[in-house]
Amino acid sequence: MKIKLFKISVILSFFLAVLSSCSNEDFIDNYDRSSIENSKESLDKTIDPYLMIVVLRSPGPYKLSVIKLVRELTIYTGLKEAKALVDSAPSTLAITPIHNAYQMKWEFEQVGAEIELK
Repeated sequence: MKIKLFKISVILSFFLAVLSSCSNEDFIDNYDRSSIENSKESLDKTIDPYLMIVVLRSPGPYKLSVIKLVRELTIYTGLKEAKALVDSAPSTLAITPIHNAYQMKWEFEQVGAEIELK
């Protein structure tokens, strides 16, 4: 009985969280688009000092290996998105903590890609 009540409370809290996030859509739609563009330009200035931007400068000679690695290391990236990121180099791959950024850089350099950390 306790387990069923717990499951019901978890489902109910998830439903309420989804419902409350839907009410913010009107605010997001009416938000000034120019401020979003300005925030993208000032990303380098306002980023947390413990985070780094990982930029793919060049895929190098092993493009297929780089595409596989992009799929593996970036969140929610399918094959099509990974190929588009690699083809459009230089492109931003991730904004990640410093230790993860250096790990990503090392892994990409192992397959011949050129990575820049900002």
